Amino acid sequence: MLAYIRYEDDASYAAAVHALGALNPGFLMIQDMDLGAAPLPVALVARLHREIPCFTWIKVETADRGRKLRALREATGPSLKLGTAGPDLIELLDRGVDSYLSTFSTEAYARIWSLHRAGRRDEAVAVYRQLLPALTFMATHQKIQWRFTKAILHARDCSPPRASASPRRHSMPARNDWSTNWRVMWSSWAIRSGRENFRVVGPASPEAGHEIEDRP
Repeated sequence: MLAYIRYEDDASYAAAVHALGALNPGFLMIQDMDLGAAPLPVALVARLHREIPCFTWIKVETADRGRKLRALREATGPSLKLGTAGPDLIELLDRGVDSYLSTFSTEAYARIWSLHRAGRRDEAVAVYRQLLPALTFMATHQKIQWRFTKAILHARDCSPPRASASPRRHSMPARNDWSTNWRVMWSSWAIRSGRENFRVVGPASPEAGHEIEDRP
C-alpha cells in the first residue's frame, strides 16, 4: 500500500500510520512530500518504522530529498527501504536509494542504475549526461515536462490510444540502441504552441525501421 498523509503534528500523523498498519496491507510505503504544515520529522519516521512491522518503505519527494534520504538511512539502517524520484539520479544513487521512479526514457535510467550498482559509476555518469539536454528542457516548466513525457510514451506505444485519433506513421531507426533512438527522438519532437500534445514534425530518420505515431 502506498499512502500519503499530510503532516500536522507527531500525534495525529502517528495515529494515521498506525491505523494503516492495522489493515495488514502486506507492506506499507509512506509518501513524503512538501505539502504538510511542517517537514515530516526523520525521528518520527524512524520510530514508526520500528513500531509498525509492515512499514518498510518510504518514498521521499521533498525539495531536500538528498539530505533527508541520507538522514533516514542513518536513522533506520537498511531495514527501511528508500524510494524517490527526480532528475538527480546519480546523487540519489550515491546516497543509497533502493528504488527510483522514472517516467520517461526507462532504458536509459535502467542502464544508469545497473552501471552504478555494478560499481561502474563513471560509466553511469556518462550515460546520465546524455539525458541532461532533455532534463534541462523539461525543467523549464511543469507543463512542458508533462507534454514531453506524454509524447515519448505515445512514441513508444506506452499510453492508451484515443479512439478519435487517426495516427500517421513516421519511421524510426530499427536499431535496438536506446541512445541512438533517444537522440533521434529528441530531434524529432517540437512544441506546438497552444496544442495539447507534442507532434512528430518530420521523418525521424532516413533509415527504415519501427514506427512512431503522430497523434493529433
